[in-house]
Amino acid sequence: MLEPDPPVSVVVPLDGAPSRPDSQDQGQHEGLLTTLLAVAPVGADLVVTSVDPVPARVASALPAGTRTLRAAPGRLLAVGAAAARAPFCAVLLPGAVPDQQTLAGWAEGRGEGLVPTATLRARAGSDTTAAVRLPGLVPRLATSSPGSTRRAAGGQATSDDPFDTVVGPRLDALAELEAVSAPTDEAAAALQDAVAVELQPVRAHLDTHPQDHARLVEEVEARGLQRVDWSLLNAGRARELALLYCFTPWNGTSGLVAARRIRARGAVVEVVAQAMDNLRGRDEASRAIAAPYVAGQHVVPGDASFAGWEGIVRFVRSSTRILEEGPLAGRRFDTVYSRAMFPASHVAAARYKIRNPAVHWRAEFSDPLSKDVHGEPRPARLRDGELLRELRGGLEAAGVEAPGHLQLFPWVEQLAYALADEIVFTNANQRDYMLGYCPDPALRSRVEAISTVSHHPTLPPPFYRREPSSYALDPERVHIGYFGVFYATRGLTEVTEALAGLPAAVRARVQLHVFTSGPEEIEEGVRAAGLADVVKVNGYRPFLEFLHLTTRFDVLVVNDADHEGVNPYLPSKLSDYLGSGTDIWAISQPGSVLSRQQVAHASSLHDVAGATEVLTRIAGRRP
Repeated sequence: MLEPDPPVSVVVPLDGAPSRPDSQDQGQHEGLLTTLLAVAPVGADLVVTSVDPVPARVASALPAGTRTLRAAPGRLLAVGAAAARAPFCAVLLPGAVPDQQTLAGWAEGRGEGLVPTATLRARAGSDTTAAVRLPGLVPRLATSSPGSTRRAAGGQATSDDPFDTVVGPRLDALAELEAVSAPTDEAAAALQDAVAVELQPVRAHLDTHPQDHARLVEEVEARGLQRVDWSLLNAGRARELALLYCFTPWNGTSGLVAARRIRARGAVVEVVAQAMDNLRGRDEASRAIAAPYVAGQHVVPGDASFAGWEGIVRFVRSSTRILEEGPLAGRRFDTVYSRAMFPASHVAAARYKIRNPAVHWRAEFSDPLSKDVHGEPRPARLRDGELLRELRGGLEAAGVEAPGHLQLFPWVEQLAYALADEIVFTNANQRDYMLGYCPDPALRSRVEAISTVSHHPTLPPPFYRREPSSYALDPERVHIGYFGVFYATRGLTEVTEALAGLPAAVRARVQLHVFTSGPEEIEEGVRAAGLADVVKVNGYRPFLEFLHLTTRFDVLVVNDADHEGVNPYLPSKLSDYLGSGTDIWAISQPGSVLSRQQVAHASSLHDVAGATEVLTRIAGRRP
C-alpha cells in the first residue's frame, strides 16, 4: 500500500563550522532533537542538512524517516528545499518548537510558518540560510499559506477582507521573490514555479471575487511587482475579444494606443494580433501596458503588410481558425474591439460580427482611412473571392448596398459604418472630416448616432518611472524634447529656422533634443544647417524609457500635421506628454484640435516669429 504524502516538509539546517567549540555543536544537536521530536507527530517530512556528518549518537535518536543530507557552506537551505517532498514546508532553526495550534495546522498542510516549497527553492537558489533573515520559525515569506491570515501582535487577524487575508500575503511573498536573482536556468525555472505557486490562491480569489481585479492591478503596480504572470490569473476569464493587427510588443503607435485602450477599459480580453517583425522592432517592456487585462495573445505568423489584400486575407483566415478551430474555439465573447490603422483589424472584426451577430463590435479609427495626410485617396485595392463575397453578403443582410468598386479603404470604412455597434474617433474634427466624404447619407446618420469621440488615453504616473533613462542633459541649459517622425508635413522647420536666427546669448541657453527614425541622415542636415551646437539628434527609445524621458525635459514639443482644410489629426504624443507633468509647446494649425488644448506654450505652423518668441521665453527660464 502506498504511503500518503506528508502534509508538510520541515527543514532544519545545521550550520556546522570547523572552528566552533564542541560545546556549541552539542547544544545545536540537542536543539535539533528537541525540534524534530516536537514536529514528528504531525507526520511531517523531516530533512536535516549539515556541513559535517551528524554524529551517530545523534542520528540514532532522530525520529524514524528523518533524512540527513550533507551540504556545502551556504547551500544548507538550498539542499533542504530541493529535498522537501511536500508542497509546503517550514524551515526551523535547531531548538525552535512551534506551539500546538501551529502544529495542528501543519498536520493538515496549512497554517502559520509555512511557505510554498517552490518559493523556498527559488529563494534558496541564490541566498544562504542567513540571507533568509528569519528568526525562530524561519521564513518571513511564510506569512502566506493555505488557510492562514496575516496577524498582528497578540495573534489577532488584521482584516476580515478576503483580499487582505488571501491576496495580500501572496503579494508579500511575490515582493520577496522580486529580489531573488536567477543566475542559472535551473534557478530561473524554480523562480518561475515559485511565482506560479503564489499566484494560485490569487487566481482562486479572482474566480470568486472578480470585482477585485482592478484592486489587484493597482496593488501589484504600486508594489512594482514585475514577475506576476497575468496570463495565469486571467486565463479563461475574458469576455471580450480584441482583433488588433498591430499590438505590443511590436513598436508602433497603433499597437501602443490599442494597449492603452484595453487598459483604460479595464476588462480582460483575448487578443489576436499579427507578427510584425518584418515591419517593426520589438519592445518587450511595452507588454506591461495591457498585460494585467490580457488573458492570452494569439499571434498570426508571417510577414505583415500595411494594405496588401493577400496579407489581409491571410490574417482574417488565420484569426478565424484561432477563433473557430484553435485555442479560442467554442468561446463566446460579448464584445469585439478593433482599431485601424491597420485596416486588416476591421476586416477581421467585420467577419467575426457577420458570423456572430449578437457580439457588440467597437471599431476605432485612429486616422481617416480613405484619405492620406495630404487629403489624397489611398491607393490600395482588394480582390474578389470568398472573403469579399462574405463581407458583401454581410452588408446586404444589414440593408446596406456594398460598394460597387474594389478600393480597399472605402470598403473598410463602410464595413465599420454599417456593421459596428459603436465607432470611436480620436477627435471631433476627424469624425466630421470622415463623415464629410461618406457617400451614403443613411450611413452618415447611423455613425453620428453610434459614435463617440475619445482622445488617446494617458497612462498613470507609475509608468513614467518604470524604466529610468540615463540620457545626459547639460545642467546649464534649458532642454526641449521632441519625439516623432519627421514627415514632410510635420518637420519642425519653424523651430529650426527660429533656432538659427536666435541671438548667440539666447541660443547658448537652449538645446533641442530630437528623437526620431533615421537619426544619421537628420544629423547630417542639422550639421549642414549650422545647428549642431543647439540640436541633438537621437534614435527612438523604448516606449517606457521614452515616458521617463518626458519627465526630464523642461519643455516638450508637439506639432500638427499640415493639412489643407479641416485638420482631422490629433497627435497621440500629446496624451503621452500630458502624463509627464512637463510644460508642453504646441505648434498647431488654426482650428485644429491641438490648437484648442490648454498648454504652457503655443505657436502656429510655419510661424517662425512665433517660434522665436517661445524659444526666447523658454531660454529665460532657470535651468
